Amino acid sequence: MAAQVVSRWRENRAGLPLVSVPFPDAQEAQCHANAERYVALHGGEVVRGWLIQHPDSWPQVYVRTHSVVRRLDGSASLVDPTLAARDLRGQAFFDHVGDAEVFDAIKLAYAELLLPLPD
Repeated sequence: MAAQVVSRWRENRAGLPLVSVPFPDAQEAQCHANAERYVALHGGEVVRGWLIQHPDSWPQVYVRTHSVVRRLDGSASLVDPTLAARDLRGQAFFDHVGDAEVFDAIKLAYAELLLPLPD
């Protein structure tokens, strides 16, 4: 699964646009629960996916499970109730494609992976 996400990232390093939305109830390193709480209070839909971080000089890439919220107000924009705008810089978000159960199993076993970039 991580290899598929890295492949998507290599095709489009920008990923899906995210907007940081300050959320007073957000807990650090609890993005999945934060997204659920945000939806319960403000509406929208939780979007499970992956954050990719690749500092330019590194021969590897970080792949992290991450959850954000899709607003259903007509804009369909993605908001991040967990990370501040400065924390989103240098990262790209890609939605999970496939079964939610697969994502849930991956997030429990491998919340973060450091993968070498193939040539």
